[in-house]
Amino acid sequence: MTVPRYRPEFARPDLPIPLVPAGPVATVFRKAILGSHGPEFARVRARTARWAAALLLAAALPPAVRPELRGVAGAAYALLLAYVAVRMLTVGLYERRQHAFEPEWLAAETAALRAHSFEVLRLAVRAVGERARVYDLTRAEDVARLLRRCRDEPSAQAVVEFAYQPAPGADWGVTRVRRELAELVLVRPGRHPGAATIRFPEARYVGRPAPGERGSPSRTTHWVLSGPVRIAVGTDIPPGADA
Repeated sequence: MTVPRYRPEFARPDLPIPLVPAGPVATVFRKAILGSHGPEFARVRARTARWAAALLLAAALPPAVRPELRGVAGAAYALLLAYVAVRMLTVGLYERRQHAFEPEWLAAETAALRAHSFEVLRLAVRAVGERARVYDLTRAEDVARLLRRCRDEPSAQAVVEFAYQPAPGADWGVTRVRRELAELVLVRPGRHPGAATIRFPEARYVGRPAPGERGSPSRTTHWVLSGPVRIAVGTDIPPGADA
């Protein structure tokens, strides 16, 4: 099965999780029965249950149509009842498939997230009792000072701000992570010389269930940017500085 993927350069915290891939006929059938473009199984099941309750209530009430129309009304009622039954069975079928598909999709997006580099906007280090100091990772002198500080003060706290673009043409988002200096791995300029970038080799995507839908397939993700980070600086590292 081909796993649908987002373009890796548009990694963001809250990726919508797609439905399990299906062929053209199955996709049309799924849309006609479920009426949903995403994994909203709990919502569809609740709506279908309300329809079923309304049909059962209607069956218990006295006939409200003229005798000559009761045959047509009975046929329509039977069709609606059959649709509700098929819809309920279809929800369960596709929900089981979605549960099996979700981990595979999350693993594929996690691999892309770990390989993706984000542009660093600001790196500041604060030690206890000191004001934060900002390091320009495109200046060799600042990089050398930061490397020395990483060796001398491994427990000092660094705050790294970086940018991400959630979709083509969308406004850039900015977020930050905190790490001890011992968790920063500074490397020489990578594919973007002149700009510093950050990568999260141990990051992962985790499914985020909708409120009140615990146990159902997740609709969106959130990223967990844990573990050491690799920062490609935007300048050559001075001789004698250990990167």
